[in-house]
Amino acid sequence: MERITSKLMSVVAIALLCAAAVTTASSQESTKTVDYEALAAKGEALVNADQDPLVIEFRDHYTPESPYRRGFNIGMAAAAGDTLPGPGKDRICASVPRDESQGCSLGVSFSVDRNRNADLAARGAAIAKLDPLVALSRTSAIGRRKGGIDYQLGFDIGMAAAEGHTLPGPGKQKIHDSLGLRAQAGFATAVTFSLDRNRNSKLAEIGAAIAQARPEVAAARINTPDILYWLGFDIASGLFGDPALGALGNTATGPGSLKIRDSLSPAGQVGFNASVTFHLSKNYKR
Repeated sequence: MERITSKLMSVVAIALLCAAAVTTASSQESTKTVDYEALAAKGEALVNADQDPLVIEFRDHYTPESPYRRGFNIGMAAAAGDTLPGPGKDRICASVPRDESQGCSLGVSFSVDRNRNADLAARGAAIAKLDPLVALSRTSAIGRRKGGIDYQLGFDIGMAAAEGHTLPGPGKQKIHDSLGLRAQAGFATAVTFSLDRNRNSKLAEIGAAIAQARPEVAAARINTPDILYWLGFDIASGLFGDPALGALGNTATGPGSLKIRDSLSPAGQVGFNASVTFHLSKNYKR
């Protein structure tokens, strides 16, 4: 009898333990209540206080009542100070209405990418501010078609990561791979632009000066809205442009100029070819 009673007590104890485990697991999996109004208000305060020109431009583009702006605010608050995305932030963005969800995802991505690369972003923005082609790209249609605030952030980070470099490398690739998708696109463009320009800095400088001095050259250069195209155009202008403005004044392509062209990005090569055609059609005094 005692043996039966002992077995029954063991069974009851095991059953109670199982019930407790199920209750604990259910409790752990339950979603915490999120105060979206508080997050939106906190994010609005963060955005209004942010002195980053990219955030200021975004803030001025969308009214506070815009669902996309509200979602961005929620994302900025959810990721405040964080350097990595995570399931908690994903759940928050997935739980708000669709228009807000897209803005929320942008706010999270932008915030964690910037927090993780704060020094590079600040340095890249300073470099970009001093580069005439970059400034031109940001005031033209291209800058607004390339993915917006996160693209521009990636571009700034890329400008700093490739500062003074002439070749790609694993360090830059590692930074690229850590970014959000649209920031990766901006980063890749900036690195390609920087490497191509740094390898051909003198020619690019001469070509940019020619475009500034001759409106018809400047107009031909921006015929295609792509900063890499513009750079290729400037480099060729340094080779084939008017010698009176500092160009070498080449009258035909050859192994040297073709080697330079072939080292450029695909868009840069197209710009280079267009520039050669443009300048060789002119009757410069050589």
